[in-house]
Amino acid sequence: MKRKLYIVPRMIFECNFSGFKEPEMVKTERPVIVISSKEQNKRGLCTIVCVSTSAPNPVEEHHHRLKEDYQLRAFTADSWVKCDMVYRVSHDRLTSPLLHTGARHTKKVSIKEYNEIMKCVLSTLTLESIPT
Repeated sequence: MKRKLYIVPRMIFECNFSGFKEPEMVKTERPVIVISSKEQNKRGLCTIVCVSTSAPNPVEEHHHRLKEDYQLRAFTADSWVKCDMVYRVSHDRLTSPLLHTGARHTKKVSIKEYNEIMKCVLSTLTLESIPT
């Protein structure tokens, strides 16, 4: 039995997206950042955004380039949070990320970085008008 993860906002994990179909995320392991509240995460699900080492083309307001070095194997000096790629996934899909040393360790993005990511997420939810 897999041990239960303690999941809070800002945590970085690797997510297994197996079983998803294109145009959904189909890469098996992808780094992600938790954006849902601690309370929402208690039900075995959490909301995440995807991180990519491929720069978006073009860069848009819902993309955020990570400014800090989190010493993770899956991140490069040019890692991007793709805030239009928001998913609600089971905790069973998540594992702690690999550090450069090869060890697994849970990390969090800084509060400043998290706030910038959340602004980008909110930009994807903006509606021109509310349907009537």
